[in-house]
Amino acid sequence: MTLFRIAQEALNNARKHAKARHVRVTLHNGDGITLEIADDGLGFNPKALVGEGRGLGITTMHERASLLNGRCDLHSQPGSGTRVHIFVPCDPHHTPEPVEKESV
Repeated sequence: MTLFRIAQEALNNARKHAKARHVRVTLHNGDGITLEIADDGLGFNPKALVGEGRGLGITTMHERASLLNGRCDLHSQPGSGTRVHIFVPCDPHHTPEPVEKESV
């Protein structure tokens, strides 16, 4: 249910803010569960949200992934869309590695 809520928040952000024409949702089960939501929308500067006191939904996605001993990485830049990458390990004692830093 936690991954569903993360996906729901990312999709809602794409709908409300990104003005995306396309959104891709990918779910993969391997050594853990990988969920990725990528859009071709407006993109934004993630660091700017912190300074503006906004980004509660993004903070919540990170917190929810952390509850599962997982990791939520957000990659975006103005004009290049947004990609949210979540990894939750099968082994609850596993410490997730950061994903590659790139934009959509």
